[in-house]
Amino acid sequence: IVRSVFNLMIALALALVAGGVHLLLPKRLWPSRVGGRSANACRMLSEAGFANLANVTEGFEGRGNETGHRNLVEGWKFHGLPWHQS
Repeated sequence: IVRSVFNLMIALALALVAGGVHLLLPKRLWPSRVGGRSANACRMLSEAGFANLANVTEGFEGRGNETGHRNLVEGWKFHGLPWHQS
């Protein structure tokens, strides 16, 4: 079972490649919340022949601080990198 849109995107890309569809993608960042799923996704996509992959190591929100709050210790948002919510 696919547990998130992120995992669905990875599953779809891998299925297309397995079916003989060659995808030409520009460089993509693959952020997950804390960086674990995105690291795995980059590994799987690389093994399937994708190139120009970049994992966001600390994730978008980063791990939580001592009280569990995210965006206060590490991550894309913590470092003030650009993002937009639509």
